[in-house]
Amino acid sequence: MDPLKTAERLGYRVRLIPHERIKEYIACYRVMYKGMEIYPGVALRLGIPPNEIWVSDVFRDFLGHILFHELREIEHRYEGHSPDDAHILALKDEEKEFIGDEKWLRLKKEINVCTVEELLSTHGIGKELALRIMDNRPTIVWTRF
Repeated sequence: MDPLKTAERLGYRVRLIPHERIKEYIACYRVMYKGMEIYPGVALRLGIPPNEIWVSDVFRDFLGHILFHELREIEHRYEGHSPDDAHILALKDEEKEFIGDEKWLRLKKEINVCTVEELLSTHGIGKELALRIMDNRPTIVWTRF
């Protein structure tokens, strides 16, 4: 799946947003999917217009991976899952889709393999996002070399 093409086909505008505006979330969305408006509550507070997916500009190098996650999360929300459960399911989808993908592994390592204090000292990571990352770490997949 090409996440950018999928988003375009679904009529979504993908925007890189100045990090300070979305620093607690990395990405967020407010979209119509199969006739249902789907968004986490924070999307309204952030002012995300309908049919937009926002991604922090700090993470532009990982846009495809992050967009994949957001699209899967939207699908899981449509299926009736809670925002938290949809997020966890999307993390599992990432593992299946990107297993062995060096760029995805780098993204996961950079934002997940450290303490809360280290996350907070990382440019672009605020307290709420750091806690959400720590609470939602993906299962570590060990590969034999």
